[in-house]
Amino acid sequence: MRSSSLIQPKEWVEPCAWHWPKAMAGKAAEALAKTATAFQHPWRVKLDKYRTDLTKGVWGYWKMGAWKPLGISARRRAMLRKEVLTCGEDWPYDPERKAMRTKRKGHKCDRIS
Repeated sequence: MRSSSLIQPKEWVEPCAWHWPKAMAGKAAEALAKTATAFQHPWRVKLDKYRTDLTKGVWGYWKMGAWKPLGISARRRAMLRKEVLTCGEDWPYDPERKAMRTKRKGHKCDRIS
């Protein structure tokens, strides 16, 4: 219940989309669509920013005999990778996996069979 000071006169009508001029509704819809597409894939901006670092390795790279860490942390890289993969895109920055080791390590009497 509204208090008596907040009661509107009878001729006042609740504003709806059909009360607005068409130009206003068009501009509002256009602005809404613009912001929706801009924030739909925020990972694309990060991917463009760190693309050169991501191609150099997972943790860092050697440059002129010195180890250079990446500009993005491993945690942030993993979060970015997860976002890209959940959107159905391809993540080409992982190094190729090595073949699994077939020879077992350790002495044969120490292994549990």
